Amino acid sequence: MSFRRTVLITSLLHLANAAPAVQNTGALSCVNSASNGQSYNGFVVQCGIDYNGNDLGLAWTSTFEQCINTCAATSGCVDVSYAGTACYMKSGIGSYSTNSVWGARKAAAATLTCPSASGKVYDGFTIACGTDYPGGDLSNFYAGSLNACLDGCKSNSQCLGVAYAAPYCYMKSTINSPSSNAAIIGAALPPSHTGLCANGNTGTTTYSAGGKSFNVHCGWDYYGYDISNLQTKDLETCISACSANAQCKAHIEHIEHIEHIEHIEHIQYIQNIKHIQYIKHIKHIQYIKHIKHIEHIEHIKHIEHIQYIEHIEHIEHIEHIEHIERIQYFEHIEHIERIQYFEHIERIQYFEHIERIQYVEHIERIQYVEHIKHIKHVKHVKHVKHVKHIDSFDSFDSIDNINSIAAFNYVHFVAHIHHEHHAGQHDI
Repeated sequence: MSFRRTVLITSLLHLANAAPAVQNTGALSCVNSASNGQSYNGFVVQCGIDYNGNDLGLAWTSTFEQCINTCAATSGCVDVSYAGTACYMKSGIGSYSTNSVWGARKAAAATLTCPSASGKVYDGFTIACGTDYPGGDLSNFYAGSLNACLDGCKSNSQCLGVAYAAPYCYMKSTINSPSSNAAIIGAALPPSHTGLCANGNTGTTTYSAGGKSFNVHCGWDYYGYDISNLQTKDLETCISACSANAQCKAHIEHIEHIEHIEHIEHIQYIQNIKHIQYIKHIKHIQYIKHIKHIEHIEHIKHIEHIQYIEHIEHIEHIEHIEHIERIQYFEHIEHIERIQYFEHIERIQYFEHIERIQYVEHIERIQYVEHIKHIKHVKHVKHVKHVKHIDSFDSFDSIDNINSIAAFNYVHFVAHIHHEHHAGQHDI
């Protein structure tokens, strides 16, 4: 029986089977855009919509609902992009890209009017009807509503409150003692300390303590792996306490070159590594933003999220990767036990053994794969030169070009194969 005919029969037998879910979720799901347009906790689900920029922070949640709830509880968060278990929180909505993320944006707020708005909190501002804060004027502008007035204040890092005398919004750089004025609606942020991350600042800065330099990311929380807790008067004192504790580690911001590391127990965050020559064992990495070149890694136990790696020369063994956004070039991988979610691979030179891949969004080119034990779902493969053996393949949406498949035991569902040169023995 020809490969094309076998695929066609298999497709007809299993046409009713939907593609598997990418992640374990609750009631909300963007599989087949199931929850698109639904409202949840003041947010509207937008499947496949990923708003660019305005990154506020990253959280790790097991469900889409938890991601939205985290954003709702985070000051300034108006949108989320959920991929795998990574919850990217956004402080603003502008241009967007369409991809595989599960998105949700904050629903438009009802117009704030007095007296009903008095005492309510809007984006951190406490509303006080009939109240003015004399002095401390920063600037003023025309605002069609109190909402617009507060949004303008929020976009100015020096603004701590407003006095709204419709239709003019007076932004305040200091909040002085209030005075009664029936014609004005006042609103102010709660008092804040001075120093690092003051007044809701969500930027990045550096701070030195105990001979160590710390990169401070205001508005971020690196979840898990707590070693202890203590009460301090401010963030600066907290950082100083961390610098005095050998177990207390933050994250790796930038490394030019790593020649040899025997063992890494835990890394929360890697921003930029130019070159890794050799690492024997990594137990756990929470988040990798960018690595330019990995020459040789013997063993990786667990990576939660990889945003972008340009070139991997050789990895002997990976036990578990939760989510990979993009890898430009894989030269040689000996053994991967499990990849939960792969968004984009530009080129794979050689895969010796893959135990299990949960979901792959797009593979540009595969040069050679020795053995794949189980693939649950692949959305699109552009070109495959040679696959020696596949034990089990649940489903893939589209393969443009297959040069050669030597053998496979079981294929559950294939939507479309554009062209194949040769397919060897198979049992379906």
